[in-house]
Amino acid sequence: MTRFARWRRVVAAPVLGVFLAGLASCAPTGARSQPSTQQCRLPVITIDSSTVVPGAAKFSSDVSITAGWVSIPQGRLAPATNSEVQGLPFGRAYPGQAAQPRSYDSQYHRWLPVDQNQVSPDGAAYFYVAAYTSPLQVHVYSLPAARDVVVWSDLRNLEQVSWKGGALVIGLTDADGSAESVTVDAKTGAVEGTTFSANASQAIPPPAVYGFDAQGRAIVRLGGFETGEAYSIAIETGSPSSLTIYSGTVGDAMDFQPFGPAIDGPIIWFGNNDNRYLFEWSAASGLRRIQLEDAGPVDGVVNTRPVGACEPI
Repeated sequence: MTRFARWRRVVAAPVLGVFLAGLASCAPTGARSQPSTQQCRLPVITIDSSTVVPGAAKFSSDVSITAGWVSIPQGRLAPATNSEVQGLPFGRAYPGQAAQPRSYDSQYHRWLPVDQNQVSPDGAAYFYVAAYTSPLQVHVYSLPAARDVVVWSDLRNLEQVSWKGGALVIGLTDADGSAESVTVDAKTGAVEGTTFSANASQAIPPPAVYGFDAQGRAIVRLGGFETGEAYSIAIETGSPSSLTIYSGTVGDAMDFQPFGPAIDGPIIWFGNNDNRYLFEWSAASGLRRIQLEDAGPVDGVVNTRPVGACEPI
């Protein structure tokens, strides 16, 4: 696997699967299907994978992405205006790839060409990886300063990059199986700390997670994927038990097959693989389902994904 393929595996699309056997003890919780109590508009992107050319050379075609807003709790989807992201730097998956809106920054009220997990906690910057350089480079782009800075470069395999306050945590592995996690200042690239392991599996968390909550905790799936199989969506808390978002069976009445997520303070928004619903979850209110209107086909080819905080109307 190439250094670039490893990076795409981690950042480009959340992988569904079992993560950390210790989470198997999570307790089921009831789900709620009543409407959200919020009155807001949720930034979303509609991803149409029918535009990918069958049989095309790897990374030579891309999904079509359209930015929009979903009114909450009504669930009505409307296209966004001023969603232009051309001119903003981002990590290309293949030469000539065009920028498309992938997240919304509510702090600066603009669409961005990177996923929400690449945006800093304060919304003032985002990171991306320049894959067609040797060595690979981790860039940070400042929105208020319109400045692009290389904060790290390395010849080793890049496994993951994540925010930790105003710093970036960069996970690297070497050909001998050793791993290093480096924490660098996101403005200067100054190294703030390192952790080394002779065994990569001990230092680099597996990528089989949906994403991370506002506290940086992994949102994971446990159990099966086939109809009738039991499964849970949970937040790994670091304690013997996890915080369960939902526990049920595949194909049950809740139809919760998450796609996303988007972090909105204590609230987590999810899309759904069948494009019928959005879901809103918080520890205080539990899981709420919102039926989508005008969201396009319900066929798995088109998906509507939350990509930012819900703005009050």
